[in-house]
Amino acid sequence: MTPATIGLIVLGVLLAISTAGNAYFWHERDGLIQREATVQQLQRDTREAANTCTRSVEDLGKKGAERDQRLAAALSRVAPAVAADQRAALAALAAKPDDPKDLCGSLERYLRRQLEAERGGTP
Repeated sequence: MTPATIGLIVLGVLLAISTAGNAYFWHERDGLIQREATVQQLQRDTREAANTCTRSVEDLGKKGAERDQRLAAALSRVAPAVAADQRAALAALAAKPDDPKDLCGSLERYLRRQLEAERGGTP
């Protein structure tokens, strides 16, 4: 074997090793590019999901504030009637029988007066 043949064999082996290394690194590069694309897509998806959640929470907050306003308005319309009913209930609880010896008759007269008051004074 001549030195030129040995040199060509060595160069061929080195070329084969270089080609194999390049093929391996090219394959690794493709995998890395694919993983990077996957990570970027996941980041976009996560960001969009977070934005959707934020918008949903803000929308719920607005709807809750509107509901609170509607409830406050409804309660302010009903409050006088509730207060009057409470006063009437407390007055009924505080009522004393007009004849302690005749409790049933006292109750009947009390109820008659209450009904007359509710009907506007007519018996």
